[in-house]
Amino acid sequence: MMLVNTYRACYSPTVQAALHCLVDRKDLTRASALVSQAISLVGMIGPVLAGMVMGFFGIMQTVGIAALVCLISAVWIRIAVRIPEPAQGSSQGPRALVSHLAADAKAAAQFLVRHGNLKVVIGLSLAANLIFASYINVALPYMVTRTLGLSNAMQGLAEGILACGSLLGAVLVSIRPAWFNLQRIPMLLSASALVLLPIAAGLLLHSPTHVLFALVTGCIALAAGIVQTVSITSLSYEQIHTPARLIGKVIGLTNSLCMCAIPLGQAAFGPLIDHCPMTLIITGVVMVTLLTCLIARLAMKPDE
Repeated sequence: MMLVNTYRACYSPTVQAALHCLVDRKDLTRASALVSQAISLVGMIGPVLAGMVMGFFGIMQTVGIAALVCLISAVWIRIAVRIPEPAQGSSQGPRALVSHLAADAKAAAQFLVRHGNLKVVIGLSLAANLIFASYINVALPYMVTRTLGLSNAMQGLAEGILACGSLLGAVLVSIRPAWFNLQRIPMLLSASALVLLPIAAGLLLHSPTHVLFALVTGCIALAAGIVQTVSITSLSYEQIHTPARLIGKVIGLTNSLCMCAIPLGQAAFGPLIDHCPMTLIITGVVMVTLLTCLIARLAMKPDE
């Protein structure tokens, strides 16, 4: 599992950094949205297909098929996709690799420090992961199984609805890429937080279980779709405004920061949910997100 997660951590920034070599600059937002759609679809359909294959053939055959599919995909990408090869240095070995990684991280950090709007965009992406994504990952299963007392099957349904919301957000960006720009990112992130308020209202009014389930899944799916538009818009802005020689380094650094934000947020929300009312937590999430977006909007520059 550690190897698989390591592969996933390397795969995402590699694909994102390669987009600027494959499409025109004006099409980067739509291309990022299409990649997100593909990832969402795989996340929805993959477990279903894997379950069917495992039911028919068993675990070993499933692992073998997965390995074969990955190998075929790698060969096809190598044959079909033409990306310029970077110049390779002469130094080799673990020490040289560590030194190279440190130099890349330093170059990316120095570039981001000089670029005011990129710092704001990355800060909003960190907030989306630290606050929203972390809250959803902890709160959704808790509310469905503990607060509402529903089964694991209903929890699976809620997760599927959440994935559909993210997919629809990516579809919307691919249809209307021009509408999603830097100035709208704070507004979108604020909207994703405000969408959570009906859940708090339903909890305060002690609504029936089926009404609360519809509120929880519907509002969270809508919020997830909005956050997906924020992620795609932020990524495309980062791709457009980062020099080609630094794009892999910058995206790798920002992805690492965002990945670290989610477990930190989850570690904070776990105890909070155990000791605080859900309505109070939702109110806190909304207020902190709105304050963050206000500060970000004031810090943005018209042009850079």
